Amino acid sequence: MKVINVFFWGLCFSSLFIILQVGLGLIPMFTSAKTIEQVESINSVLLNLSYSYVAGVIIYLLIDFFPEKKKKRKIEKVISPDLKLVVDEMYIFIHYLNWKYLNKENINDLKKEDFSVLSKFSLDKMNFSYKKPTKEITMHSTSALTEHEYFLIRKKYIIELINEIFIIPNSVYLEDDLILSLRNLKNCILFKFAEYKTVIPSQNFDEQMFEFYSLFDSIKKLAKVDVDEIEIL
Repeated sequence: MKVINVFFWGLCFSSLFIILQVGLGLIPMFTSAKTIEQVESINSVLLNLSYSYVAGVIIYLLIDFFPEKKKKRKIEKVISPDLKLVVDEMYIFIHYLNWKYLNKENINDLKKEDFSVLSKFSLDKMNFSYKKPTKEITMHSTSALTEHEYFLIRKKYIIELINEIFIIPNSVYLEDDLILSLRNLKNCILFKFAEYKTVIPSQNFDEQMFEFYSLFDSIKKLAKVDVDEIEIL
């Protein structure tokens, strides 16, 4: 797509250059060894092609490009709150994992090896309380739930949010990479088999959890939303 865009705009600027040089005489002409008749014939063909191409570009911009951009902005505005909720839900659980197991100063640059300590969801109570300083000071507590129960609840909510995003008319105007990341999250192995990852250590559980983290990082960047920072109590 980027190559096509470069080619498209390259032709556009070349056409404008020809119009300014040949049609309007605003740019000095190049010298040529060809006869005047040959030069005029070539210039006439190039000028007509340039006028036609620039006219086509203007029609494309007015009828397709600008209206599509406007639709995309509207859709992004409608979907943005749901995307933020998806990111925030993932962020809270990742923050919990870091607080209990990973113990890293910054969760924004976790590495795959950091998750190697994880082998299954714990059935112990989470005892995890936090607040969002940027909002009204309201304490949130998950102490009544095991991390497995909490994850299943949040997984269900995240999938519901993604489904709502995809059924919104014109959600196809979202970036392809963002749509792909949301689908990958909805269908990730961790989500599919979360119900069974408790009693015994699960093979590749750490890799599946890192995939979850990677999708969080990808969706956060592609959706261009900021997470609500939390403070652990």
